[in-house]
Amino acid sequence: MPSCAVQGGRALVLDFTDRRILITGASKGIGAATARLVGASGACVGVHFNGDKEGATKVAETIQAAGGRAILLQADLRHEQPCVDLVEQFAAAAGGVDALVNNAGGIVFRGPATDYTVGAFNDTFALNCTSAFVCTRTAIPHLRQANNASVVMLSSVATRFGPTNVVAYASAKAWLNGMTQALAKELVGDGIRVNAVAPGVIDTPFHSATPQERLDELAKLIPMKRFGTAEEVANVIAFLISDLASYITGECIDVNGGMTVRC
Repeated sequence: MPSCAVQGGRALVLDFTDRRILITGASKGIGAATARLVGASGACVGVHFNGDKEGATKVAETIQAAGGRAILLQADLRHEQPCVDLVEQFAAAAGGVDALVNNAGGIVFRGPATDYTVGAFNDTFALNCTSAFVCTRTAIPHLRQANNASVVMLSSVATRFGPTNVVAYASAKAWLNGMTQALAKELVGDGIRVNAVAPGVIDTPFHSATPQERLDELAKLIPMKRFGTAEEVANVIAFLISDLASYITGECIDVNGGMTVRC
């Protein structure tokens, strides 16, 4: 059923009833939280995963228990054809695509620039950038047929302060910001909105490989004195793909507890 918040005496409703929403990287973290939220609000959700079928299955079961519909989809998004197949399979199963959330991504290599291989750099861009581009390109014909169609890219606070030892990841996320604005202009005439969300340090499995010393350093940079939750980022993603954000396109929304205020 729709999620509802009250502001100024008026109810603000996130109603995704019968909306067809494909979310990449939805087996855990921000992707899973977003899938659960929109699924509980009536959406038909494409729950994409690569290796974590167990996690994706749990997300799908939660959606179905809340009254939504979930479609499990496996694909290695580092390669072009699986990206194409993912979108087309979801569109065929759901009867179309109303929104695409390009959440899949990650850090392929950590280390100084002098230790980076071209292969590691290219793999980082394939996972974070090329996958988002191919999925979006494939979804455009379907999105053109939808009402208030929307695409959301997952950027990162890394684009704002250039963290060390992840030059490829920070560069890839900055590339996504550029693509967001370019596509927003290109697709506005088709009724397709394109935005990005840039999470700060979020308490998810993404940071399981981040050294504790580094996490302690990052915590000191956050005015709100805590890491964010996946649900807090999911709330913003859900807003952007909802009818409540119908006049927003080409934006990158920071969700970082005030971290960039200090940059």
